[in-house]
Amino acid sequence: MVDFQNITIAARELYYILPYQVHYRIITNSVEGWFLAIDTSLVPVQSFLAMAASTYDAVQSGENKHSRSAELVRKFRKLLAANIHTIKKPSVYASKLNVSTGYLNEAIKKATGSSVSYWIQQEVFIEAKRLLYHNDAAA
Repeated sequence: MVDFQNITIAARELYYILPYQVHYRIITNSVEGWFLAIDTSLVPVQSFLAMAASTYDAVQSGENKHSRSAELVRKFRKLLAANIHTIKKPSVYASKLNVSTGYLNEAIKKATGSSVSYWIQQEVFIEAKRLLYHNDAAA
């Protein structure tokens, strides 16, 4: 479970958990695998990014990997994660990505099935849950 959502990891898959994500394991049947925890201060940023990018690149389909809308979705998600504390308006994200709000919304909805506003709300909710979880743990 990561950020209060069940995640199923199949054979030959990697799953990265970011700092501050609430997570714990739920084992429902006999499983084999590895859990690797790394102190991020021991891994140079460029090395980790290269490893993560090569893993991500390997699972992307050739036609989807380089499409304009797929690239826009990747950039939006990265921008959203970096700015969720300060930016809540879809128009600001569109401006930062040099596209119209309508085009951004259309591309995000086509790729994910949900609007830009939905993804902003989800990030706000998850961050609130994280804060509540960590606040209760400290008390």
